[in-house]
Amino acid sequence: MRSLLFSVLALWLQIATAQTWTFKTTGNDFDGRIRTATVLGRGGESPYTTPLLVVNYFVESKSLNFYVTDFGYTGCKNNRALFIIDGTKRLTTVDVSDDNEHNTLFLDEFNLSSDQSGMSLSKHEVLQLLKSGTKLSVRLSNDCFSRDYTFSLSGSTSAINHVLGAEFNQAIADEQRRREEFLGVVNTVSKLITMQDSTLTLSEKTKTEIIRVVQEELKSTATPLSDINSINLIKSDWSPGKWQIEVIVWFDEKKESTYKKKIVYPTLDKIGNELMIF
Repeated sequence: MRSLLFSVLALWLQIATAQTWTFKTTGNDFDGRIRTATVLGRGGESPYTTPLLVVNYFVESKSLNFYVTDFGYTGCKNNRALFIIDGTKRLTTVDVSDDNEHNTLFLDEFNLSSDQSGMSLSKHEVLQLLKSGTKLSVRLSNDCFSRDYTFSLSGSTSAINHVLGAEFNQAIADEQRRREEFLGVVNTVSKLITMQDSTLTLSEKTKTEIIRVVQEELKSTATPLSDINSINLIKSDWSPGKWQIEVIVWFDEKKESTYKKKIVYPTLDKIGNELMIF
């Protein structure tokens, strides 16, 4: 009887420890020092019932990895992850990649559903949210499967702080400054947007995303957003509830005539009189 109780206690301690964040520092001659934090999840379906959520930081190169592994084959199309922290904060991935063995999903950028600014969250910002929570629910899916897991956030604060060290607070401050600078540009440029159909409006998130697309397009010519004279949204194709639009960007060049650049934008959903990106 005493042996049975000891075995049950040992099993309980093993499960409890596995669901708590742990951290360590390792290294090698090629990569230098590596700080790693991990936690095991629970859920899914056999044999993928205990995925591993990992944060590791390469100190010398200042490179951060955030990934989940051992949850199934990632070689199918449309890999994505949905995070829900404490049942309230809902985050979806907007930038992921997998490894050569198709066993690991690297998480690079997220959208926070309650944030209508249209700006994605970086890995640092997501880790900051994890530090404030108690439970993380994760849905990992692609065109082949969808599996749900839960991860404890117990011990996440000390583990993440160990991994990122003194650089973490500076990284969060840099992200906040980047966010404020971009939103300042969005506020300015959004006033230049006009639509072919004046009865329709754009959600703030959609407006921000359109400006982001324009900004990306302008990088190749090193043209700043401040050179834009106006942005016209022209309907190029339509089906019930959908808009396919062209973004016509007009610039004022010094000592030269105004010219335009056409960007074909993905289909937008029409909810009432508002165009939305989901």
